[in-house]
Amino acid sequence: MHLMGLRLSRRVNPFMENSFRTLMAVLLWAALSSAGGARPFQQAKPDAQKTTGQAETPPQTPKPSAEEMKDFQAIENELDQDRSIQMTEDFQKKYPQSTLLGWVLFFEGQDYLRKNQGDKAVEYCVKSVKADANNLGSLMIVASLMPQPAYISKNEMEKAKQLTEGEGYATHALEIIEQIQKQPNEADDAFKARKDDYQRKMHGSLGLIHLERATMGLGGMDPQELAKSEKEYKAAVDGIDKPNPEYVFRLGEVYMHEKKVDEAIDAFTKAETLEPAYKPYADPDLEQLKKLKGAAKPAGSP
Repeated sequence: MHLMGLRLSRRVNPFMENSFRTLMAVLLWAALSSAGGARPFQQAKPDAQKTTGQAETPPQTPKPSAEEMKDFQAIENELDQDRSIQMTEDFQKKYPQSTLLGWVLFFEGQDYLRKNQGDKAVEYCVKSVKADANNLGSLMIVASLMPQPAYISKNEMEKAKQLTEGEGYATHALEIIEQIQKQPNEADDAFKARKDDYQRKMHGSLGLIHLERATMGLGGMDPQELAKSEKEYKAAVDGIDKPNPEYVFRLGEVYMHEKKVDEAIDAFTKAETLEPAYKPYADPDLEQLKKLKGAAKPAGSP
């Protein structure tokens, strides 16, 4: 049975002009919480740390100064992206040792993401994670963008390194997501939905990472990586009425390469049902898969 080549370097979101833009709607929600505001994704307020005063407690990280917090909050509330980027650059020069740099760099990564500059978004969110290893917003942006075809290196060694890094970011993000707390005035159902949404996005990123790795097998598609990709994509799409159509489409590609014809047909059909703009991409696969299915039937079968 001959199946089409995987289209990892091709357009996978038909209503966007390039691969970075395919993630805009997804990532801006993933990187922001549902609480509203200019910079709502706050795991904890930077000035909310408390000290116990006990002698055996290790020294606490110094709180930001009043001026530092004022500058930070100005960035937090700035909606103009170019102005915000300049403010974050100024902050880094003024407070090079600030404990708030992880957040400031995350804000800069957000701004570049909104400006459709995915490479810059990755650059500054990586810097953010280096400054604050538990900054969930930055982890999610990097994990989602890094394995995308428009960002991934064509050099096999560099590509393998990027995929390993992306996997680490996504895995750590999932660990943090397990520990996130409800925001003030957030309903239980809303919190559960937000947490579930974050988890699905990271499973989708892991699905793409394993799918990219599957293409790197010396003897063709790596079946073990395909199986891992299938598992991650199923975690991203199962159990909800309207999963991300890109994940469903990718799952169809995985099934196609695993020669699971019926499952691939179902996935491609669902992807174009969820988002009709996928039809030009799913229909050729569906046509070929249905021909393969028909050819596999015993003679005389209905």
